[in-house]
Parts: sequence; structure tokens; C-alpha cells
Amino acid sequence: VSGIILVLFAVGIIINYCRSIICKETVDYISLKFFKRLAFYILWSFALTFAIGIPLAIFIMILSLMGVDANTSLLLATIMFFVLGTILAPLLVGFPALAVDDYKLINLSKLFSLAKGNKISIFFGQFVIMFPYMILSKMFMYIYIILGVNNYTVNLFFVVVTIFLGLIDASFKGAFFAHVYQFLKYYDKDK
Repeated sequence: VSGIILVLFAVGIIINYCRSIICKETVDYISLKFFKRLAFYILWSFALTFAIGIPLAIFIMILSLMGVDANTSLLLATIMFFVLGTILAPLLVGFPALAVDDYKLINLSKLFSLAKGNKISIFFGQFVIMFPYMILSKMFMYIYIILGVNNYTVNLFFVVVTIFLGLIDASFKGAFFAHVYQFLKYYDKDK
């Protein structure tokens, strides 16, 4: 339950950042439009997860059926993740489009056309933003495991740190998505 609540708050932050940067407005968190945006954003997240996750899972299954050792499989799966992420990076532009109600842009051909020539920048920009969060959250998880202390105060501290890191990550993602959207949507590529 707490994970779902954290996701909802994080998506709300991302939507708010996108709307405040692109539209110069704040979000009304109790309006029906906000909840519509929230639902579409989460559905788009699932679609992107499946678009990358299913081919990656099939690739890993093929590697295991071929008898490839675990280290080589991990390396090849990581390379495959980066390749798929780069190819599908234009789908990330759908997030700020949903946040600002630009539903006309939520079309695969339009997204790929808009992001033409910028796929690598979009994917690795997103990756650079996620990387510190991934490292810090893993580091705090390992510290928690190593401490092995099971009391309320320590548990509460690690929950608060995890929530804080997640919300900071959401803030950076929201700002990144908004600026990518603005760049791709309003920058004249012919100049």
C-alpha cells in the first residue's frame, strides 16, 4: 500500500512540475482533470514498462535456453536494455504530453517524429537522472540490512529516507520531462 501511495505522490509531483514549467500553472490536486491525468500517466507507464520488459524477458529466456552463463546473460541483457531504451525513448515524451493534456501527441508516429535525432539524448538524460536515485536507494537498503536493527525508530528513519529519495527523483524527472517536451515541441529544428 505504501508503495502505491508513493507512486501516486511521485506521479502527482511529475505532473505538477510539467504543468508549472510548460503551462506556467499549478495543479489542482482535487479536480477530476488531475485524476484523469494521473490515470493516463500511470497507464502510459505500464505501456512503456511492457514495451521494454516483454522483449527483454523474452531475450533473457532465449539466453537461458541457449545455456549462456549468468554473467554473460546479465551483460547482454543490460546491453539489450540500453538498446531498447534508446529505441523507445520517444515514448518518454508522452509523459509530459499527458501532463499538459496534449493528447494529439500521444501517437507513436508523432512521438517518434518529434523525437527524431534525439533518442539517445532523451534516454541517457533520463538514465542520468535515475542513476543517483538507484545507487542511493540500494545503498540505504544495504545499510538497513547490514544494521539488522529491528526497531520502530530505525524503520521509520529508513522509510522517510526512501520516501524523500523517491520524491526528489520524481521532481528531477518532472523537470527533465518538461524541458524535453518544450525543446522538442517548440524548438525550430530547421534553424
